[in-house]
Amino acid sequence: MRVLIIAFWVLELVALAVYIRFSWPERTRKGFFLKLICSTVFLAYGITLAVLIRYGINVSFAGSNTGELSAGANTFLEFTGGGLTDRVVQLIIAALAYGWLGDLFLGYAHRAGTPADPDLKDAAILEQLADKKTAANTLGILAFILGNGLYCVAFGRAIYGYEFSLHGWSAIFFALPILVFALLAVKLEFGKHLVPVGIYFVALAAMLGLAMTLGIQLWPLHRLFGVCLMVGSGLFTVANIGLALESYGGDRFHKLGLRVTRQIAYFFGQMSLATTILFFYTV
Repeated sequence: MRVLIIAFWVLELVALAVYIRFSWPERTRKGFFLKLICSTVFLAYGITLAVLIRYGINVSFAGSNTGELSAGANTFLEFTGGGLTDRVVQLIIAALAYGWLGDLFLGYAHRAGTPADPDLKDAAILEQLADKKTAANTLGILAFILGNGLYCVAFGRAIYGYEFSLHGWSAIFFALPILVFALLAVKLEFGKHLVPVGIYFVALAAMLGLAMTLGIQLWPLHRLFGVCLMVGSGLFTVANIGLALESYGGDRFHKLGLRVTRQIAYFFGQMSLATTILFFYTV
C-alpha cells in the first residue's frame, strides 16, 4: 500500500508539471483537460484510500508516541473517547469531489470567457461570453464553498469525537484568511464577485481554523496525522490567496512564479488532506 500511495503522489506531480507546461502563458484547451486530470488524481487517491482501509488493507506509519500504529479498518487511532464513524471519511471524499467540480467550473470559466478571435469586436458576443464566464465562476466558487463546508464538518466531528476542544489560539487561524481577504478587497478589483469571494474566504477561514486546531492537538499523539492536516489546510489557503491575486489583480500578478506556486500549493494541499483518510478510525 505504501507503494500505491507513493505512486499517486508521483502521478500528481507529473500531471501537475505537464498541466503547468500547457497552461502558460495563456490557458489552453489542453491545459483545461490536464487540470481535470490533476483533480481526478486527488479524488481517485482519496477514494482508493477509503476503499482499501474499509476492506482492512493495512499500512504502518511511524511517528506516534505510543509506537508504530497501523492504518486499517478498526485499527487506527482508537482514542479513549471512542472511534469516529466512517462518516468523516465520506465527508472528506465529498469535499474532494466538490474540489473537482470547482476546478471544472473555474476552468470552463476561463475558456468560456476568452473569445476564439482575439480581435473580436462584436459587443453582443462579448456580452454572452462575459455572462458565461460569470455563471461558471459563480458555480465554481459555490462548489469550493460547499467543499470547504464539508471539510469543516469532518474536522469539527473529529475534534469533538476525539474529545478535543477549541482554544484561544485557534482564533488566529480562523481570523487569518478573513484579514487577508479584507486586505485584498482594498487592493484588488473584485467587482461583482466581492460578496461570493468574501463568503468563500469565510468558509476557508473556518476550514483552516478547524484543521489547524485538530492538527496541533493531534501532534503529541501522531505527528504524521498532524502534519497532513496542518500542511494540507495551509497549502490550500495559500493556493486560494494566490488565485485571488491572479484572478483579480490584473497583469501585475500574471507571473509564472505565482502560477506555479499556487498550483503546487493547491494540488498538494488536496493530496495532503486526502491522506488524512488513512488516519481516521472507522467502524
